[in-house]
Amino acid sequence: MKFALIGHPVAGSLSPRLIAAAYDGRHSYDLLDFEQFEDAWKAFVEGYDGINVTAPFKQDAYAKVDVRSPQAKATGAVNLVVRRPEGFVGYNTDVDGVLLALRETGLGGCAACPSKVGRRPSRRLPPLPGLRRLVP
Repeated sequence: MKFALIGHPVAGSLSPRLIAAAYDGRHSYDLLDFEQFEDAWKAFVEGYDGINVTAPFKQDAYAKVDVRSPQAKATGAVNLVVRRPEGFVGYNTDVDGVLLALRETGLGGCAACPSKVGRRPSRRLPPLPGLRRLVP
């Protein structure tokens, strides 16, 4: 299977090394650095099974996919697109990553962000549109 990261710039990404280590080099993972989203999307459609999407293309990818995960719908952005029989399916794994990290640390919010000068940091997440629908 063949995968890639699209965005601009992506030259410094560690994703190829991470994917190689995670899958023992079984899958190809390329960096596709395009200034224009349409050029990046065309490269994906013509030669890849899935892509990770980074800045500045997450909202463009959201508009292109045929099917959107609940997280993608809630955020209006896509950072993973997979080719499936039903078309291009878009996901936003950033939401799950942030929620998992917050759960693992035991924090309910940003511990480094004081809510008021001289007070302890807030232990709750600020209200985020759609987040309540995503948290199990």
